[in-house]
Amino acid sequence: MNSRENKYPRLTTWLFCLAGTVLVASCATGGVKAEEENVSNYLYVQTGTNEHWCIVNANGNVTANRVYPPEAQMSRVYGGDCYWVKAHGRLKLYSVSSPSAPVSMNAYDTATDFCGGLAFTSMRGKPIQMIDTRGKVMATLGKDITTVHSFHDGLARFRQKTAEGELLYGYLDGQGDIAIQAAYRNAGDFHDGVAVVRRSAESDYLIIDTNGGVVGKLDKQNGYYYDIGLADYYTITANKEGNGTKTADKNWKGQPENNVYDTKTNLGNGFVAVRKGGKYGVIDTDGKVVIPPAYDACLPFMVGGNFILKQDSVFILAGKDGKRAGNTAFTNVGNMRMGPARTMR
Repeated sequence: MNSRENKYPRLTTWLFCLAGTVLVASCATGGVKAEEENVSNYLYVQTGTNEHWCIVNANGNVTANRVYPPEAQMSRVYGGDCYWVKAHGRLKLYSVSSPSAPVSMNAYDTATDFCGGLAFTSMRGKPIQMIDTRGKVMATLGKDITTVHSFHDGLARFRQKTAEGELLYGYLDGQGDIAIQAAYRNAGDFHDGVAVVRRSAESDYLIIDTNGGVVGKLDKQNGYYYDIGLADYYTITANKEGNGTKTADKNWKGQPENNVYDTKTNLGNGFVAVRKGGKYGVIDTDGKVVIPPAYDACLPFMVGGNFILKQDSVFILAGKDGKRAGNTAFTNVGNMRMGPARTMR
């Protein structure tokens, strides 16, 4: 694997990610892109308790029935076609166009979400690899790279073990090459072209751009999650005490916020999921309410032009006008949380 100067970055604020905030995976077909492509054309659902998984389209119509047994775990469908299925503790890659057989015979121990048509995978005793949506190996990483997260803003956060035994974070580009050298003890994913990193436990949190250049810093705020996604504001949300939200403008000067919403999660495509008083809704990036906070959950991706909302233990698809798409009512939705790819001994 070649070492290069900085390119694009991607990271989700690590230390602070233990919050209840949902991370948004960004996926597209052909080129690593950001959250704007966070839309699929299909969804795996269960229509009843212990029912088999079936495929529905963006309108909620069933296109393939009883595809997988109820005990299988399903990821979201990426880029309209591929998805992960977990059974017996192993992950296999399938496609909507051919759900009866995996796209490759490899069974993985860990894998990331697909973003820009690329994902990272690991198998016991082997180095981490980057694959495309057909399972083709696009890059094999060095054995000193122990963990890789999915792409954000074209860069994937990785952790590398140095010759001295220290574990440091850096970023990979879409070719699997090092774009930003591993130099950070803590690091987050890139959003809107910036990420938060920390060189040591005693140092300040730095804000870096996609070239690795420092563009600002945050005062030490242990216990805060740093999330970027709204049009003009960069949000720091408390994750332990739950004591509200602070914002910084693009000059990185802290400002008080009116705390209209408890949390905000970027859905991409100009929309943001919000939580207020324990209920979820959707606003646009100008702050206009699209769907008032009245639901128990809003999943962090869209199907076609529809949001995935949960109310009274039932998932529905709803359009930008708030109306239900078709006669949708699902007891479960494929949204398996994909972790980073990790080396397995």
